[in-house]
Amino acid sequence: MLGRILSKVRAPKDASNAVRETSQKAYPVRIEDGTASETGAIVGIDDKANRRLLRKIDRKLLPVFCVTYTLQFYGKAILGQATIFGLAKDLHLIDGLQYSWVTLIFYFGYIIGTYPLSLMAQRYPPRIVITSIFFLWSATIIVSPALNSYRWMLINRFFLGFIGSGVSPIFMLDARGFTDEEQRLLLERMKRNNAGGENRQFKAYQLREALLDYHFWGIMILSTTTCTGSGVVGAFGSIMFKAMGFDIFASMLLNLPIGALAVTSILVSGYLERVIPNARLYIIALSCFPVMIGCALLWKLDNANTAGRIAGFYMISIFCAAWIQCIGLGTSNVAGYTKKAVYAAGTFIGYSMGNIIGPLIFDAQWSPHYGPSFMGLMICFSICFTTALALRFMLVRENERRDRDFGPPTTSHGLEDLTDRENKSFRYNL
Repeated sequence: MLGRILSKVRAPKDASNAVRETSQKAYPVRIEDGTASETGAIVGIDDKANRRLLRKIDRKLLPVFCVTYTLQFYGKAILGQATIFGLAKDLHLIDGLQYSWVTLIFYFGYIIGTYPLSLMAQRYPPRIVITSIFFLWSATIIVSPALNSYRWMLINRFFLGFIGSGVSPIFMLDARGFTDEEQRLLLERMKRNNAGGENRQFKAYQLREALLDYHFWGIMILSTTTCTGSGVVGAFGSIMFKAMGFDIFASMLLNLPIGALAVTSILVSGYLERVIPNARLYIIALSCFPVMIGCALLWKLDNANTAGRIAGFYMISIFCAAWIQCIGLGTSNVAGYTKKAVYAAGTFIGYSMGNIIGPLIFDAQWSPHYGPSFMGLMICFSICFTTALALRFMLVRENERRDRDFGPPTTSHGLEDLTDRENKSFRYNL
């Protein structure tokens, strides 16, 4: 995004015309010859302009994201619905972990395919790569009804994950559709966040710094543990309801509140993060409580207590409130172009690992109650709760140390390709 903006931004001939009337909260950014520097035009951004620009970004991105991710998620979740219609019986997915492997192998493909497909999007036009991905993905789904064995189902699910892995990394913000003034304001937003500029040169020291940073591994643990819930809800929801004695269509209908609770928990999580300063890690920890309570109900209640077990399963879907905050930690709470890429990759690897671990703890030998499986899931979210609070404690100490040693943060290095460790004005979102 930044490279496209910088290629278009130039200092105006009359610098006085570039000075905008701003409030006292405005921060200056100087742009000359397409780069942020210490000389050139001054561009200010006030709260009103900032909100207007943010709304425009949301209008351009959110509809595409919502439609695409809805279809992508449904493509993964449909396996659980197909199972109660006889898929598991027809393909003999009833022994041990066979069904779990059909579910989780998707994410092995997801991990393996992320890098090569992202590389293709850098070498070729993203619109062509994305179109090709959707075409191949559709073809892979269309042939699914023709599969007649466990082996072919594994191959099909692996390639679904491999092909679909390119969607999330490729969807980047494109500066087209923004005026020259708005492009300058986009730069100012990045500078005020001390997020660093775009430098596509790979920097080994940033990779090394990321891998040695406790913050990175904390986010990896949070992403992995929260997404164990995703692997369970998506793959085993219909199966659990059918095991309680409901027919096929009733089992499908009982899945509807899961989606409603997921959407509600995401919206509430986002709202709380917006109105309560530095509450992101607290929200993650708080979101673990209903999930752990739900797991405890499913672990201890017998199958005769249908209402209690349904309520417990619904409570697991609140994991979405924690996961949405993990995404924010992995993308906006770090600086340095290479280091950001490592954090983003780590977040998605954690997402995949969680979706692998979740189905693995659901062995068919514990069917239909799956008591030990829900105990294992409860342990995962206990780890998530502890990690969130420990990570927040360490980041608070780091912010306080920087305030004490270096004083209030400034924006003087906001567009330089410095990591959050190098830029002492960077403050961690808590």
